[in-house]
Amino acid sequence: MEIHEVICQIANVEETASFYGAMGFSVTQQAASATVIVGTSKLTFIKGADSYTYHMAFNVPRNAFYDAKKWLEQHTELVVENGQDEIHFEAIDAHSVYFYDPAGNIMELIARRNEVSDAAYEVFSAQTILNIGEIGFVMPHIEQALAVMNAYEIPTRLGSLPSTTSITFFGAEACYIITSPAGRKWLFSSLVATPAPITIHTSYGTISYPTNVIKN
Repeated sequence: MEIHEVICQIANVEETASFYGAMGFSVTQQAASATVIVGTSKLTFIKGADSYTYHMAFNVPRNAFYDAKKWLEQHTELVVENGQDEIHFEAIDAHSVYFYDPAGNIMELIARRNEVSDAAYEVFSAQTILNIGEIGFVMPHIEQALAVMNAYEIPTRLGSLPSTTSITFFGAEACYIITSPAGRKWLFSSLVATPAPITIHTSYGTISYPTNVIKN
């Protein structure tokens, strides 16, 4: 699966755009929105009266995790949980590090050793990042979100069974939409999963909440 673009609603678009620009991402600003180029994906923030928070992850090459972590530390504070500022997911052999952006989103850099390749680079930068690899998708009732994934026939990661009590990863090839029950805490954060306006353009079609889903 490919995630082409994620569109979120926040209140402080200018501050958030400046944050990503200072990190070295290419950022295009409009009157009430900003688009951040994340490798082959785009992350667009739209200004709204209400501000929402999201969870998403950026994929980095599998040989770049520790350089990515050092680069991130130069720009912002790492999130610490249980005394650790990184985590290794043994089941999928992936390393992650987390940070908050100015909109309060819990963001993640992840190196998936089984799903992405090494990359040649001299100095890690925002341009070394591959794409958006994860985006949380939360609806008022988890059954609604699972029904959307089923309608699009998006497979679960490793053939796991969809869960109504925990998160489920839908997708493949290092790009996933994560369904979560509302109120569940996101890892490495104080945030809980909350229904929020979102549009996700993928190779399976366009998924939006609260507007209608659109299939290819």
